[in-house]
Amino acid sequence: MIKNGMFFTFNIQGLASDSLRVVDFTFDEAVSELFDLQIQLVSFEQNIDLNSQLLRSATLKIWNSGVLQRKITGIIIHFERGQTGVRRTYWRARIKPEAWVLTLTQDSRIFHQLSFVQILSILLKQDNVRSQLQFFTSHPTHEYVTQKRETNWEFFNRLASQEGIIYWFDENESSGASLVCADSYQACLQGPDLVYNPEPIFPYKESVISDISIRAMSTSSKVIQKDRNWLNPEYRLRHEDSQSGAGKRSGFNIFESYGRFQYDASGTENTRYRMQAIQSNSLIGQAVSNCINVMPGKIFTVNSHPIESMNTGWQVISVRHRGSMPQSAEEESDGGANTLSNEISFVEQDCEWKKAFFYKPLSDGPEVATVVGPKGEEIYTNEYGCVKVAFHWNRYDPADDRASCWIRVAQGWNGGGFGFMAIPRIGHEVIVTYLDGDIDRPLITGCVYNPRSRPPLNLPADKTRTTFKTKTHKGDGFNELRFDDNLGKEEIYIHAQYDMKSEVLNRDILWVGKDKISHVLGQHHLRVEDEKRDLIKKDYSLNVEQTMHLKTGENLLIVNGDEFHLKTGSKIFLDAGAEITLKAGGNFICLDPSGIRTSEIVFMGEGSPGKGTDWDGKLPEDLQPGKNKAEFQPPMVEARPELENSLCIECLLNAIKSDASVVQGESV
Repeated sequence: MIKNGMFFTFNIQGLASDSLRVVDFTFDEAVSELFDLQIQLVSFEQNIDLNSQLLRSATLKIWNSGVLQRKITGIIIHFERGQTGVRRTYWRARIKPEAWVLTLTQDSRIFHQLSFVQILSILLKQDNVRSQLQFFTSHPTHEYVTQKRETNWEFFNRLASQEGIIYWFDENESSGASLVCADSYQACLQGPDLVYNPEPIFPYKESVISDISIRAMSTSSKVIQKDRNWLNPEYRLRHEDSQSGAGKRSGFNIFESYGRFQYDASGTENTRYRMQAIQSNSLIGQAVSNCINVMPGKIFTVNSHPIESMNTGWQVISVRHRGSMPQSAEEESDGGANTLSNEISFVEQDCEWKKAFFYKPLSDGPEVATVVGPKGEEIYTNEYGCVKVAFHWNRYDPADDRASCWIRVAQGWNGGGFGFMAIPRIGHEVIVTYLDGDIDRPLITGCVYNPRSRPPLNLPADKTRTTFKTKTHKGDGFNELRFDDNLGKEEIYIHAQYDMKSEVLNRDILWVGKDKISHVLGQHHLRVEDEKRDLIKKDYSLNVEQTMHLKTGENLLIVNGDEFHLKTGSKIFLDAGAEITLKAGGNFICLDPSGIRTSEIVFMGEGSPGKGTDWDGKLPEDLQPGKNKAEFQPPMVEARPELENSLCIECLLNAIKSDASVVQGESV
């Protein structure tokens, strides 16, 4: 091993420590980026298995006069055998931090009631990535966060940028490289002191910096973000953040009409992060140095610069290190000394540098899902008629009331306390779309049938029918309103499984072009508070199989055009407080408190009784529930035989004296 000056060593886990020698390398590292080490090696070994080296741990060490300056540990993602000479074979390796494995997994899933910080921790722990979390502000809990066809690393970066979280990699002597996540520059550690030296050739005995340049850029001066929370639709959910200074003029604004926040607290922070990201590169410096310890997450200090304002601390944003050790190739090299240099990008030490905002992947369009809820329920909703669904791609959540957030259901018409409402039930297949394409804001726009949830019609036979049919909750019944447009058989059908109620505040008008048939299996009550009128232009049949009660508060007036036939099986009792009169033609019988008076001519014991027309009324047609046509049942009525016997006037007078009244005959 070289003991003097700058030199490098490289080791792959499982291989001998001296089996590979470093020829040169390029090492890129930046805030909120995976570092990338590309290294060329040489070895006397010609048969190193390529596949076996992938994902193995590898370490590059930078030494200066035998003192370790820095260790870079990662995993091999690319290993290549190059040219083979007389004695040596050249190899190339590409090293990434262990967090790189998050790029290998793509997933679609939903996180519930977690903060972004908690989700980031889950992603890192899932692949055993060592990490340190250093946060100086609180991060809110989110009800519903979706990862949709993103790699875990893409998802990680999207959430981090939205929450103002930056990261870098820090090498720990005992545990190796770990991912440091922070939400402020305050997490940066103090780095090396660098002496300004304008000479391009560096002595390696001290850390120097040269070729310093500072660049200012004009940027937008204000960020305005707008959003809307449907639970508080009238609230003006709007936030803005601005920066002033040289190169910044008012009027150059970034307006985001869809800010992706639902509450003021998250809106304020989210807008601030967006402004910081826009301003991050408004003043940026570049320089060259020979210090390998200039790295993201560190603040280096410049000394001895002729411009005093430069002699201060600067925050590292990105570095490209280059190292060369041609001695490793010995006689196959062009010779020359070992070198190490880097190119640095930096900002002011107190700059809240943020990564550019990552947008969510947009929904490709509507998709289908199944309505779900708690076990044993058929309908599961909240006060707004929202439901929960299970997406077919969700591999992690059980298909129950925790499978999604509450999702609003688009209805045909709505308003303040009025409109149309039909709640999709558990098991229904629904169409889900997304507001503004946001995968975290699903909206149900309709339902579709499938072999498990079949249509309520026998199709295609019933293709002329249109129906709205419900199902009894936890039962087998249904309510239905159905229209049939089959020519010559047009029909509107209504089925009420239990009660049917109709409320009319003014007039209820019914016009029937032909027949109307009603069949009541129980009681039929009618109450009219004012006047009731009936007009029947033909026959009227009234059949009461038990007792009929008829009561009027004042007069009962019956006007009959021809015959009035009153017939009973036993007796007729007429009771009047003042008078009863029977009159036919010019003859009469009058009963009043003073006695019985008759017309002048009375034939006692002569003549025969008249005969009335027998009852020939019809019973209503019989309706059977569920049948489209009522089957007619002919009336079955028999007259009682004792009513066919003749009755004379004398018998009638005797009956009156004994408080029994029977009337039989023609008109009376």
